[in-house]
This record gives sequence, structure tokens and C-alpha cells, in this order.
Amino acid sequence: ILEYIRTKQRSLHQLLDIARPQITIITTMEDADEAALRDAAKLIHALPSNGYAVINYDHPETLELKENTRAHTITFGCNEGADMRIMNLEYRAEETADGAYKPIGISCKLHYGDNCIPVRLDGAFGAGPAYAIAAAACVGTAFGMNLVRIAETTQYYQTLPHRMQLLPGKKGVYLFDDTYDAKPLSTREALDVMEALPARRTVCVFGPVP
Repeated sequence: ILEYIRTKQRSLHQLLDIARPQITIITTMEDADEAALRDAAKLIHALPSNGYAVINYDHPETLELKENTRAHTITFGCNEGADMRIMNLEYRAEETADGAYKPIGISCKLHYGDNCIPVRLDGAFGAGPAYAIAAAACVGTAFGMNLVRIAETTQYYQTLPHRMQLLPGKKGVYLFDDTYDAKPLSTREALDVMEALPARRTVCVFGPVP
């Protein structure tokens, strides 16, 4: 919704006059400017008491937004204390016949209360997809879904174009296209993926996209 405001030159007040959210998801506000933080706070504040605020637990900037709402809050993240906690995040690759490696995706576990489910995402790489699935699981929980059913729906997850998108190259080479909109957080995450995946050789290319 914040992206819509920027592209359509609408104010957040105008949109909230049209419709108020029942569920608001705040993923991360790292490197966000003051205007974006204020808009996120307004979205959280606009929730009714029977609504849900789904908030990233791992970033202080987002966690502080809990103080701006009377709605139910569900947090997600990797750190201990998150309601929907991501654990055992691993990068998967398989060895090919010629001794090289083919990237497959990621796997992790989601802990919520006394329940735990394994999640496997093929074609997805980095911590970002795990956070996205955890946030979606929070929404599913708010609607009364159980974790088993939520885990079944993860098979439909697809990586967005140019966001750590795996592309086949020539001669057994695999390319990661992460050219959508590089920021410090996404760049660090991409480098973490390159370091974690086994490979004979890794080449990282930085530069503007024509």
C-alpha cells in the first residue's frame, strides 16, 4: 500500500477514508525514512480492536509499532520471542553427475506455540522468502487455519522476477537475478546466499541495470 501511495501520489489519509484495513503486515523498515515510518504507524493505528497487526519481530523499528495499535498482534521472525518463529533455515543444493551443484531452494521450520511444521520452498533463496512465508502463516493463523494446512499451501510459492530469481545459464552455470531494487539489506542477503550455497566458483556482479 505504501508503494501505491508513492506511485499514485495519493495520501494515506485519502486511502484510509475509503477503506480501513482489518489486517496490516509490517515486514521490515530497515533503512526506511521518517515518512515511511510515520505511514506504517498510521496503518497500524487504523486497525480496529478486532483486527490483526502482523509485525516483524527481528527489527526494533517494526517492533516498536506494537505500541501504536489496539488490535491483536502476531509477530514473526528468527529471534527468540517471535510468535511465529523461523528456525533451522538451510539452503538446499544437489550434486550433479559432473560433480557440480544445482541450487534447489531453502528449507526451515516454523514454530508457533507448541506446534512446529517443516517448510520447503523450491526455487526460493535467501531469508526473505522464509520471512514472507512466516508472515503469511501469521495471517492464516488469524483466520483460524492450522499449521499443517498452511504448510501445504507453501507449494504454490513463487519467487518474484528479479528478486533472487534462479535462471539457468550455459555449461552448467546458474544465475541469480537480484536486479529489482538493490538496498543494503537485500545486497547483504544476496551475498549470504552466495556464501552458503556450495559451488565450484562464485562470481558476484554489481552495477546499474540498463
